[in-house]
Amino acid sequence: MKSFPGLFRPTWIVGLTVIAGLTVMGCGKKEVDAADLERSIRAVVPATVSQSDPVKQVADQAVAAIRDKNYEGGAIALEALRVSPSLNGDQLTAAQDAMAAYQKQLIDLADRGDANAKRALETMRTRSR
Repeated sequence: MKSFPGLFRPTWIVGLTVIAGLTVMGCGKKEVDAADLERSIRAVVPATVSQSDPVKQVADQAVAAIRDKNYEGGAIALEALRVSPSLNGDQLTAAQDAMAAYQKQLIDLADRGDANAKRALETMRTRSR
């Protein structure tokens, strides 16, 4: 049996691990996980809240925009939800968590070249100044 002296050196193993990791990362989602974000947004507004409640309306707008892949509209609605003065502490935490999850997903999409995600991130940057 022929031996290959350098084949199992740590550098080869690390290199193969990096290649495998990049391959898996490249196979990631190509759009925002709307269902997961919807659950996060719904955590902000209790189900018992009236449809006419302004916070509920903004939450509904955020969900609708994200479902329609209107990433900028989703960013604007989530920001409006997050800064709403009527949120209590738990709701504010839920709104911030939803915004962070949305930003992470947009960053992942932007890194893959999604122009809509890039525009939404730029909108978020300019509005937060």
